[in-house]
Amino acid sequence: MNNSSDTTCTIWNTIPIPDDNAALDWLHTSTDILTCTFVIPIIMVVGGLSNLAFIYMVAKLSRMKTITNFYLVNIALADLLLGVLVPGLYIASFFSSPITHDIPFDNKIFCYSAFLLSYFGYLASIGHVTLVSFERYLAVCKPLLHLKVQNKKRTVKLVIGVWILALCIAAIGAPGKGNPLIFCLQWPDDPKYDPLPRTLRACLAMGTGKVREFYTIFPEMLESGSFIVALIANTIFYAFILHALSSRSIASESGKDAQTTQIRNQVARALVINGIIFFITQTPYRLKNINAFIEGIRGTGILTKGQADTITTIGRGGLFLNSAVNSFIYAFSSSFYRQGFREVLGVFFRKQKGDDHSHAAVTETSVTQL
Repeated sequence: MNNSSDTTCTIWNTIPIPDDNAALDWLHTSTDILTCTFVIPIIMVVGGLSNLAFIYMVAKLSRMKTITNFYLVNIALADLLLGVLVPGLYIASFFSSPITHDIPFDNKIFCYSAFLLSYFGYLASIGHVTLVSFERYLAVCKPLLHLKVQNKKRTVKLVIGVWILALCIAAIGAPGKGNPLIFCLQWPDDPKYDPLPRTLRACLAMGTGKVREFYTIFPEMLESGSFIVALIANTIFYAFILHALSSRSIASESGKDAQTTQIRNQVARALVINGIIFFITQTPYRLKNINAFIEGIRGTGILTKGQADTITTIGRGGLFLNSAVNSFIYAFSSSFYRQGFREVLGVFFRKQKGDDHSHAAVTETSVTQL
């Protein structure tokens, strides 16, 4: 229980909770309990195993060592960070206190590090998704240019650049949640509230004056802004890719060229589907960012605290779910990946109509441009 006896309560750090209705906004809801007890732990396990399985498949099968899969392995690594470590911190907060948003630590290092990891995982994930979309756009819509510029050295530089950029931006944004503060909770005068904690620990913006005002809204600007920019960019890439795929025929090709083109098109479609699901599952949490941004500017948001908390819970579930489903999307959208998973995981992926073992005969050279 969080009952800090050495906390000095003043008018400035006391949150009045006048009645039962107001008290409900500060307690975990049935949605919180269901999400943190069952949904998120399941997503963490499934997501961790599926991303590790994809990384293992790429490492195990030589034909899977393509440039596209190198990008996808880095998405899997970002998903492990965003879908395992971050929800782990969230669940720890849930079980540490019955109060919403009550964190299990009151240390600046922990506050800064926790949100640094969160922003880092999210920015790395969205950065690599956009990078993959751009690479698929070049491969499908500008194949000659893609052949000219694509090489392993360039790919490694781009991937490292995304990780470094994500870390730098995350380091700039983390002070927005880097200051641990303790608030006093003034519950209604009713004995049933006696067992509840009298204090709330939260990570808020660092600094004072204008600096603190800036960092109060900057994290929300960072997350929602990066989402909107990436959404626009990826939508443009997807539109060009789908148009090119729908207007292109492989009937004139034969043998290994036709097979490689078919696999490339399957991979492109799988990545487009994956990207669309990525942005759909991200949307609820971005609504939370927009509400918090408005609240930071004018003092009140467009949602009540209860509504904002519900959207936050659902949004987190969407974020974590997306990190868990990518490998399944690859497997069920492309026989190329389905065959690879079947080889390394055996019984977990049964052979489906239309699949054949000829994919196993495709050489690494023939799929280098995937």
